[in-house]
Amino acid sequence: MTTEELLVELRSLPTDLARVVEAVSSSGRPYVLVPMAALKGWQERDPDAWRKVEAWLIARGTNVVEV
Repeated sequence: MTTEELLVELRSLPTDLARVVEAVSSSGRPYVLVPMAALKGWQERDPDAWRKVEAWLIARGTNVVEV
């Protein structure tokens, strides 16, 4: 799945995962800071979308740093 395809799918959802993907794709950093509460919320409310974002992050070599 390309970044654009992922963003199209995420923008139709009631989460802010699209913002995470946008931030990561524009920053070029090897990590993304994610509040623990947000991560837990994504995993509980929309686990499928989170798995797609997680797979995309792994493919890019981007680590999730929980804060």
